Amino acid sequence: MLKIEKLYVTEIDLCLETIRNVNFHSHTVDSYGLVCPVCNMKLLAQKDSENTKQEEMQLACRTCGAEPDTETTLLFTLSEATFSKTYIRVKDGGEDGPCLPCPECSNE
Repeated sequence: MLKIEKLYVTEIDLCLETIRNVNFHSHTVDSYGLVCPVCNMKLLAQKDSENTKQEEMQLACRTCGAEPDTETTLLFTLSEATFSKTYIRVKDGGEDGPCLPCPECSNE
């Protein structure tokens, strides 16, 4: 079991290294890390690790092999990162947030 955990940590580190220089528009995405919208794992790597533009990322999942598009991945990651906060807000008072509609594209 420890060997599997060590392999997983190594893989995550390799993936994070490929997105380390990306200038994310969202601090939440930057601090949470990318999540694959196909298999829900945090083993997404950028094909071009020299790329610094969020919009130009080309991603590949090291778990399931999917190559999800950037917008879908970012929306899924934000949803995962804010799930518990959203649940608590709705459960405790029905307040909007923490995700609000984007003024540019209207996605939450």
